[in-house]
Amino acid sequence: MKTLALSVVLLVGVAQSCFAAVIDPRGHAGEPPVFDCKNKVGYFADLWKNCEVYYQCQEDGTKVTYGCPWENNGKPHQTYFNEAIAECVHDYQCPYPEPINPSN
Repeated sequence: MKTLALSVVLLVGVAQSCFAAVIDPRGHAGEPPVFDCKNKVGYFADLWKNCEVYYQCQEDGTKVTYGCPWENNGKPHQTYFNEAIAECVHDYQCPYPEPINPSN
């Protein structure tokens, strides 16, 4: 009986891990696309990572990755990259990414 109970607990844990890999925190199914700097120059937010990550695309196509900091004024608080001002800020609602077209 203990073996059966342990098996059920392990099965539930594995199932939760599988579902977490398929659906990201913003509710998008599947793997998010890899950000590409092709034909882009400047700073761009990663909408699939809730604007907590952003990239600098250089003229030669090089991509440099940055993360917005957690600021601690008594408690942790995530900041988000706002492309319009090219800064990580507290009060910003990251736009939703375009849906992935599975036929591409």
